[in-house]
Amino acid sequence: MEKKEVVVDEAPSLPPRMPSRIPTRLVICVDGARYDPNNTSETPTSVYRIFSSIQQGRCIDTQTGVAHNQLPRYFPAIASSDEVFSAQKLQATLPGQGYHRQIQDVYEACCQLTGAEDELVFFGFARGAYVVRAVAGLLHNFGLLNIAAAQSDFGRSFKKVLKESDKLYMRPQLALSKSNSVSSVSTASSGDFRTPPTIKFLGAFETIKAVSDDSAYDISFNTSIRHLRHAVALHEDRRALSPEYVYPEFHGQELRKEGKSLIQAQFIGSHGDMGGSAPKSGLGLYPAQWMIFEASACGVMFDFDHQSVSVLFPKDDRSNKSQSTSSFQAANGVVTTIQDIRRIHDSSQPAQSHYGIKLNTRQGTIRQKKTRAPFESNGFLKGYCEDAPQGTIIHPSVYMLLDEHINVALDTKEAKLQRHLEEWRERMLGSTNGLVNFGFWGDEDKSAALDGVSALRILVCGNTGVGKSTLINKTFGVDVTQSSDRSRGIHDVRQEIRFEGRPDLVVHDSGGFEAGADAEFIAIEEFLKEKSEVVDVKDRVHVIWFCIEINSARTMQMATEKLFQTVSKYAAEVPIVVVATKKDDLLDIEFSKRRKELKRLKEPFDEEDCDSYAEEQLNTRLEQIREEMLSVEGGRLDALVAVSQDDNPSISELSKVTSHTFDLDKVRILFVRAQTAKIDLKVELAEIELIRRYKALIRTSSGLGFIAGAGSIHRRAAANKVCQAIVGCFGLSVSADKALAAMKTNVWNHLGFDPHVALAGFAGGIPAWLVTGSISMPLIVPATARLFLTMSCDLILVLVRSFREVAFRGSEGQPSERDVEKAARMYRLKGYTTHVHKEVKQLVPKKNLAASYKYDKVQSTVEDMIETYKEKLMNDENMPNPAPSSRMKKLSLSLRRGNRNSDADSITSSIPDITSPVEDSSEDDDGDNAEKDFYAELHEAHKKAVELEAQGPMSGLSPTRDPVEMESAAAAV
Repeated sequence: MEKKEVVVDEAPSLPPRMPSRIPTRLVICVDGARYDPNNTSETPTSVYRIFSSIQQGRCIDTQTGVAHNQLPRYFPAIASSDEVFSAQKLQATLPGQGYHRQIQDVYEACCQLTGAEDELVFFGFARGAYVVRAVAGLLHNFGLLNIAAAQSDFGRSFKKVLKESDKLYMRPQLALSKSNSVSSVSTASSGDFRTPPTIKFLGAFETIKAVSDDSAYDISFNTSIRHLRHAVALHEDRRALSPEYVYPEFHGQELRKEGKSLIQAQFIGSHGDMGGSAPKSGLGLYPAQWMIFEASACGVMFDFDHQSVSVLFPKDDRSNKSQSTSSFQAANGVVTTIQDIRRIHDSSQPAQSHYGIKLNTRQGTIRQKKTRAPFESNGFLKGYCEDAPQGTIIHPSVYMLLDEHINVALDTKEAKLQRHLEEWRERMLGSTNGLVNFGFWGDEDKSAALDGVSALRILVCGNTGVGKSTLINKTFGVDVTQSSDRSRGIHDVRQEIRFEGRPDLVVHDSGGFEAGADAEFIAIEEFLKEKSEVVDVKDRVHVIWFCIEINSARTMQMATEKLFQTVSKYAAEVPIVVVATKKDDLLDIEFSKRRKELKRLKEPFDEEDCDSYAEEQLNTRLEQIREEMLSVEGGRLDALVAVSQDDNPSISELSKVTSHTFDLDKVRILFVRAQTAKIDLKVELAEIELIRRYKALIRTSSGLGFIAGAGSIHRRAAANKVCQAIVGCFGLSVSADKALAAMKTNVWNHLGFDPHVALAGFAGGIPAWLVTGSISMPLIVPATARLFLTMSCDLILVLVRSFREVAFRGSEGQPSERDVEKAARMYRLKGYTTHVHKEVKQLVPKKNLAASYKYDKVQSTVEDMIETYKEKLMNDENMPNPAPSSRMKKLSLSLRRGNRNSDADSITSSIPDITSPVEDSSEDDDGDNAEKDFYAELHEAHKKAVELEAQGPMSGLSPTRDPVEMESAAAAV
């Protein structure tokens, strides 16, 4: 077939238009954690997720509308992200030189760009983040090597760059350069360099110094970087992993006016969490999601449907639509978006076991520590800019995780971060109508219910005579038959050891393995395989205590080593706590050694010196044990603790350390409930439940967005649920109903009111439009807050005292119903009710609506109050308890007889108007009237309701007004 000739019109015209070159956008990703994409058992690191999801080829920048050819390039990690390098090693050729070479390689990749409109995007984690920031500094200060220099001998040319860098390195390292302070290309040797491309975006996770201090790298936020984001961890405490923060001096400069931005965000987690390299990488999903959101908003194009980011941006299984998102505007204008990924954390599902929420705190390790201090001594957030949307923020996920996860709340409280974080909640999340914003998690009742999981299942391993039975007895307050009564090497690990009256505990014993019988090891393997494959959490092994004698000459005897290898291999998702028993024997031996040494040296005996020496030897021995255990092929451990059977503090420490090893909230709760060695764990858990439910109750009582009548229903449910939750936290065999009955009989009935009944039912006689409307807030919210806190604090302190009653009768373990009844009676007789109730009323004055919403103050005050009175109760101290006034007696008698009009009216007539604005509320809670206010103010609320009902519905008042406006409106009425 003859080819048809194309005729071109040769009439005079413009020259033919040549296709223009599309600028290249080189996206360089430098990892700081090892990851093998071919190993399907590993979870991707954050940097690899980003690399995989970068949209390749021609893309349109959503910010500028300019087309670019996006080209991602991945540089794998040189070492593990958690590997700690000493200064000597950094200066040596071992890993420091490796990072010098990686900086050279990345810089060389950048020098391949030739277009004037080309762009660079950087992502890096840990030392990889240092690498990309160092390259950005080289590009800013020198630019790109010219083509000839880059193609001849790049290594030699790069050495010249470093030599020139030495001359510039004297300027402050992390300063924000003013826009005219440094030219884009250094004047020195300028003939060897080209103008660098724009650094469109630089995203760093936990920048860790990769080279020695005398290395000439500028890692500042320079003017060549348009947008910089830095994710840092709140919970890392290893000195060697201190990050290179970005705290620039802005000099009044507002970056957005120049088309630039800088945000450094603090996240829950440790160093490994920030890069997605932690064993449980659920916490790492939040900084990764934030980084992609931020980069996308700055114009970097991603494939959000790529499998690597499906856990960061999950879709509904039915609708295939993205899960809900929430955006928060901080007080300085920084807007942050977060998508709901909570269902990904359900590690009870085997497919999602890698994404549980667990703080990797490395309990019991001995290393140089340096707790991070994100706040100044005065509580100000370091790096926060009050004048413009830039600088350091606390990511909203911090508050979501604190509100939703018991693990995070307890561990953050221990790190002494919680108070400052709560103080900054409103500034970080913003507020609407005077109330702190809550995102997709705000209106849900996230209960700590155990969903049918009723018993902790623990496997205790170790040789006969190592002290396994004693550990169980001391930790859980039960009586286990001594191991010495069993035949060595003959034992069925599947046998469930249960205890009368303790349905919350199941123990499995591996038996002694001195004989090393293969049949026994096979039985252990099959048992662990079976338990690891079950889907239902209640049927799994929840924790393994692997017991060894601390004084054993050779920790890993053949049988012990084989057992530890088996446990490590077939219980991959189960926490392993190595328990070194008979600590007291080692301390005695080392104490005697030091005493003899002093005598030999003819020095005076010094008991403190001998104790210190013994402790040092103990720590050395523990590190030896750790190294031996980890030297076993496939061996792993989550914690190492030394204990003595007669040393209660060491048993208490075992409970505390074990509680930190769980990644499922429900399993941690099971352990805390079952153990009796450390009551403080139960109290802390109960306090977390109290505050979480308090926040939900107060938001509902505010009447914002709830249907008519919902307020009283919610209060009734809240009263019941908090009591059930508190009793559940203590793990008592006593039901919540019986505990409440004991409180009513022995405490509340003697005071003339029942806060549980009042809280659940007082709204019943108030019109629904009033309860849920704005006019009711000055009446309902403070009364609700006070009743709730009074009831909860009373219950917690009585349950604490019930453990003391167990000790009084010469027993141990969980309290009985009689113990709770006696504790409630002693709580009242020893005068604690007056003091606790008075402090609650001072915390939430009835004329100060705003006090109910100061969650941080409520939490810290309640915790301090419980701690103070807990110690006094456990020490059996009496509190001064002044006799109630004659007026209070009269009111109490009247209320018991059911007469709530004449007597109550005479009392309430003297109460100041609850809606009147006041500055000082101290007279509201005078000691003389300490017992009367609760019922009196509820009666007053009822009277107000009747008066307002007679005036008809106030449709003109919007239920979404600011609490201050609502107070004024109420006062006007």
